[in-house]
Amino acid sequence: MNPSTLTIITTEDGSPSFLNTALGETYHSRHGAAQESTHVFIQAGLMHRRHAGAHALQVFEIGFGTGLNAALAAAHAQSLNYPLTYHTIEKYPLSPVQHAEYIASAPLELQAILHTVSVAPWDAASSISDDIQLTKMKGDALEAPFADCDVLFLDAFAPAVSPELWTPEMMQKYFACLKPGGIMVTYCAKGAVRRAMQSAGFEVERIPGPPGKREMLRATKTITR
Repeated sequence: MNPSTLTIITTEDGSPSFLNTALGETYHSRHGAAQESTHVFIQAGLMHRRHAGAHALQVFEIGFGTGLNAALAAAHAQSLNYPLTYHTIEKYPLSPVQHAEYIASAPLELQAILHTVSVAPWDAASSISDDIQLTKMKGDALEAPFADCDVLFLDAFAPAVSPELWTPEMMQKYFACLKPGGIMVTYCAKGAVRRAMQSAGFEVERIPGPPGKREMLRATKTITR
């Protein structure tokens, strides 16, 4: 996913995304970037895990991308005043110019927090606030160690583009980093992905997806396993 082939687009909810013109692949749903991230990762991920009894949350994200998920997660933690530790990995980081273009196109209410996560240093822990810690890592998820987490955001590019991040072997790696009772959420609902999750030991739910997608997947590492 070469960042040099990216062009900014506006999705249906008015929030921006990037289109890789060489592959015809977008970073977010064309039906609405912000509403997709909110639905999949905040509502089905963070909110679900908090409702299940977790207070302070540790998140690991596969695919930092534009920083939208990290920004929405930080904003959610700030709004509800709970501690959040957020680790994210990205193999192909955007350039500062691309980040600036993305932020300038974002809704005004998101621009400040998007800027904060975009300028946070790579490969070092930083504080978004007293209770929110962010660590951005440059690297390949196939090789890098994962931090233990309560919620894993699987926001890699689709299996057709990045099949190596959706294999049964990677699902085992995702399973291993989750705490008992932890969950993994993704926009993808393909049968092969669901079966790979199940083969790693997850209990998998097909739940309603964001606008434009009938379903998404949520996988749980059951406490009894």
